[in-house]
Amino acid sequence: MTSDERQLETKTKPKGLRRWFLAGFLIVFFAMGFWFRFTAVGGPPGTLMQVNLFQFYYYEAGTWLRSSGELAALMPSLSHILMTLGFHLVCAGVGAAVFLGIGWGIRKLRGVS
Repeated sequence: MTSDERQLETKTKPKGLRRWFLAGFLIVFFAMGFWFRFTAVGGPPGTLMQVNLFQFYYYEAGTWLRSSGELAALMPSLSHILMTLGFHLVCAGVGAAVFLGIGWGIRKLRGVS
């Protein structure tokens, strides 16, 4: 095996696994975004709504941006939005890692190193 063949092999190896990782991340990210339900403040002031995760980000960020800075029972905080987004991204990352493991296992079973 020449050095050119080794370089070509190392360049093509991760590409297939990147696809698995990206597919897993996107599937979990969008599935959580549409499936998870949250209670958000939106519409008329003080109205609570049951919304999916993407709508939650939209309503909470909008309410946070329009807030006067006064403390209230239903006032959204940026830290709550960021913690929810962090949890969302971590779960999508774990799902991506699971998909990556599945892709790696399939490559091993097929004999592709």
